Amino acid sequence: MFLSKVNSGKKEQIKILLYTLDSYNKSSFVNMVQKIGMKNIYFTNDFTECEAILEREEIDLFFLEVDIFIATIQDSIYRFRNHKILRNIPLIFITSDTDYKTHTFAQEIGFESVLIKPFNLESVKQILQNLFEQYDQSKSWYILNSIKKLLEDNQLDIAEKYIKNIEQKINDYYIKYLKALLFYKKKEYQKAIKELKLLLLFKTNMIEAHKLAMDCYLKLEEENHYIESLEKTLELSPKNPEHHFEAGKFYLEKDNITKAEKHLKYVESIIPKTDGLSGALGKLYVKKGDLARAERYFSRADKNAEQYSVKDLNQIGLDYKKQKAYNQALKYFYQAVEILNKNGEKSDKVLFNIASVYFEDGDFEKANYFAKQALQQNPSFKEAQMLLYKIVLEVTLKKNE
Repeated sequence: MFLSKVNSGKKEQIKILLYTLDSYNKSSFVNMVQKIGMKNIYFTNDFTECEAILEREEIDLFFLEVDIFIATIQDSIYRFRNHKILRNIPLIFITSDTDYKTHTFAQEIGFESVLIKPFNLESVKQILQNLFEQYDQSKSWYILNSIKKLLEDNQLDIAEKYIKNIEQKINDYYIKYLKALLFYKKKEYQKAIKELKLLLLFKTNMIEAHKLAMDCYLKLEEENHYIESLEKTLELSPKNPEHHFEAGKFYLEKDNITKAEKHLKYVESIIPKTDGLSGALGKLYVKKGDLARAERYFSRADKNAEQYSVKDLNQIGLDYKKQKAYNQALKYFYQAVEILNKNGEKSDKVLFNIASVYFEDGDFEKANYFAKQALQQNPSFKEAQMLLYKIVLEVTLKKNE
């Protein structure tokens, strides 16, 4: 496709697809690429038609003028990038936004380059020249990209074989990233970190490497290094809501409410329907003690059918308990017990939390019942035993009043 036509000197055969809603952009763009010698230009203003045109016409270059902060647009770009054929078509982002942070985000989600409006001939020439160089066979772009796709598809044995065959033949730092990704997929996190550290000595601003380092440090439970990689990723790509969501969830778990709110509210301002966001904001406002706002977000999460793990439900219950919102706490503890019972798992710790809520609320009868239920599942549960002693003491004191 694009590479073979460039290398064979048949640039006039390259097929270009332009998506834009602006007819003026269409005419000025067509005039410029035709001056460069490219005549096969397809145009659409219907985004749903793009994929069909890409497959039917064997498009070589795809130019898009879109709002990359819309979730459905991002989903489409990710889908193009995971399509076995379409993922090798270079995507060029058309925008009037000159902020490099927006350009970085565009390249992160899958665009090869950025073309800034208003168009001029030199900028179009430069974009195409950069692509010619990037896709030149001498730089082995297709080989490296194919290995990455093998790793993403978990074809680890085949990918490892190719990496070993080419790492002494191709002088490209990206091989170190692929080796690190291979080690990560094989759960050899220390080896992955070793490769990434060497790579980042020379490619200090490589976002992919910092993101992979984040994942490795998370698996290794090295919190300080994880935070360093997270903050560097945010520094390099401050407009990417995915990074902010990751940061927001992390800081929320660490009870750093100020940072968690900053990152989660940024995500809400960009993509408010991000999966899991409403639940995360609900947890945030429980911790802040703003229970009315928390309930609004939890209600929104329910409408969006957001799923909570037992760990999430238990933590939400504990946070409500700290705020002495006992009815809400019990609601989430009971949901956690229901899931555990359905899966045939022990629920002694959650039952103990239910007992402690009833104890704090002064319902010693129910506290006694659930503490005994917890002990029935785990007879050596010392905290439940202690709670029973406290219940007996409280009941005895009340009788003697």
